[in-house]
Amino acid sequence: MSPARLLQAALYPFSNGVVLLAMLSFWLLQVLASAAGLFGLWLLVVLVIALLRFQVTLLEDRIHERDPQPPGIEFFSIIGNAWSLFPAVLLAGLLFFILMLGTNFGGAGLLLGQFLFVLIFPAAMIVLALTHSPLESVNPFAHLRLVRRMGIVYVVPVAFLALNLLVFAPLQKHMPAVIQPAAALALAFMFVSVAGSAASAFGLAQEVDIHAPLDVPDEQLAADLEAERSRILNHAYGFASRDNRAGGLQHIYAWLAQDPRPAEGWAWFFNAMLRWERNDAALFFGQHYLHRLLLVDEHVAAVKLIMRCRMLDETWKPDADDLEAAIKAAQICRNEELQVVLERARTR
Repeated sequence: MSPARLLQAALYPFSNGVVLLAMLSFWLLQVLASAAGLFGLWLLVVLVIALLRFQVTLLEDRIHERDPQPPGIEFFSIIGNAWSLFPAVLLAGLLFFILMLGTNFGGAGLLLGQFLFVLIFPAAMIVLALTHSPLESVNPFAHLRLVRRMGIVYVVPVAFLALNLLVFAPLQKHMPAVIQPAAALALAFMFVSVAGSAASAFGLAQEVDIHAPLDVPDEQLAADLEAERSRILNHAYGFASRDNRAGGLQHIYAWLAQDPRPAEGWAWFFNAMLRWERNDAALFFGQHYLHRLLLVDEHVAAVKLIMRCRMLDETWKPDADDLEAAIKAAQICRNEELQVVLERARTR
């Protein structure tokens, strides 16, 4: 990892507008929680949940080299994506371990505990972001496979975390009280960015040597997919409700690119979006969905999709590049009425 790439990764939270805005929002909410008395305790709990989720999501995005999406309302819910809250358990467990070493072995034990923390925590977080598995994130064999794959580059997130704890964090005590949370957030986001960038250089997202600990039964996989798709849909709806249809659809497309059951996923999102107050997003999504169906010669499904969209809006038609394939699908399905309609659209 070159010095230029390391510097770029460390400054990424400040150069990316989405992450910078998220940091500022979390800081302002934290200041509000500190001044809100009893209500502030509840706000602080919700804030920690959202912060953990966003940081793990950002780490995953940096590993996959994707553009991050702003945190939506679903980030503040304790329901769904339980794996993304596991860093809280991991931090609590490591802190307890450090305190136990300090209690039993004094200063030497405390120093050993801190050393083990900076050595283990980056690997645990990277494995969690890659596998979405809390069990695998505490699996020492997964850590060893990761370190062996990254080689000497693994020293980068370890050294950055050590600098945070030993140098930067103590300096916060000399800052104004209102600035201290902002500095802590900045350091946390910088660590996440550096760790993700260090891991992304090795294509770890495409590696198969870090396995999930257990095969997921079909029933559980279906339930997990339903929950994850619902989360993505809610996030996309947040974009669309703010007149950012393109941003919402892009969020869905990014998920469908990694959906383990993409054919099912496209149909699920289309049907779910039809239940929104406005149909324009679903109809626009339908054009992309139709393109996918026509590519794999799913003629019956394509014709049904066209008719469904035209029932909602009789002016709807496929993209120009898909018109010929859509007409062919109507011919194969012997839907002469639809064929005539599509041929008229071709001449306009």
